[in-house]
Amino acid sequence: MSVPEKRACIDPAQTQLSVSRQCELIGLPRSGYYRPGLQGESAENLGSDAVD
Repeated sequence: MSVPEKRACIDPAQTQLSVSRQCELIGLPRSGYYRPGLQGESAENLGSDAVD
C-alpha cells in the first residue's frame, strides 16, 4: 500500500482510535499523515530550477 493510500485510510473523526494509533496500525509514520510531502517531484528537482 502506498503512502497516499495509507493516508486516505486515516479517519480523524474516529473517536475510539487516535490519529497516532491509526498511523501505527497501518505502518504510516505520524509525520507522514500530517506532512504529506511533495507530490510528483522530489526535493532535488525543485532545487535544480533555482540554480539554473
